Amino acid sequence: MINRCHFLSAMLFVVAMISVLPAQGEQHPKEFQKWPVGSSPQEIGKRVAERFVVTAHTNFGRPLPPPLSIGLEMLNNLLIDRFGLKTHREQRAITVYVLTAGKGKPKMTAAKDSDRTDCRPAPNATPPMPGIRMTGCTNTSMGEFAENIPRMAPAYIDHPVVDETGIEGGWNFFIGWTPRSMLQQVDNSNQPVGTAADPTGISFFEAVERELGLKLVKQTRMYPVIVVDHIEEKPVE
Repeated sequence: MINRCHFLSAMLFVVAMISVLPAQGEQHPKEFQKWPVGSSPQEIGKRVAERFVVTAHTNFGRPLPPPLSIGLEMLNNLLIDRFGLKTHREQRAITVYVLTAGKGKPKMTAAKDSDRTDCRPAPNATPPMPGIRMTGCTNTSMGEFAENIPRMAPAYIDHPVVDETGIEGGWNFFIGWTPRSMLQQVDNSNQPVGTAADPTGISFFEAVERELGLKLVKQTRMYPVIVVDHIEEKPVE
């Protein structure tokens, strides 16, 4: 018989690890790099798929995997269909990073309506310091940027990001930072972690402020969370 707690833990672990996979040019701390045999996210995901998914997904004939949001929706539908998962959403006070506007004007360019909304590595962009890999965003709203930040810099961001900039519309901008593994850690519970170990390094938090004219501040906010009400111990036939 399937243990409900073990199953939920495995599935939530896979979902959580999907959301913190490093973006290009980013590195995780060492605890996310060396996994004991059989315990890496890839191995656990494979075992969960082999145990609970009847057939491999066809991806509707598309050559590339679906976006993360579609993948998570598919996983949620699988849990509902096969295990009778019932959940509800509620607001709870949790720790978040609040994205706010700086004192001056934002260091971004207003986008045209015809510009494609996208954020991707920009190897041809000029970095603020040598050795920093850049990311370029086009026609991106501050809400979209806040949503993308945990995936852009997962080694820095360990809480959801909330947009409170009050800046409307889409924007074009570049941002680059030093991987956290290359920065000296600072123990300060009220401030973001990570300051440059040498003059050529810049943390993600510093990059947001220096390069975009914005700020990321850790605060407590009411935030929507998903609460599991019920799930069957074995698949529903």
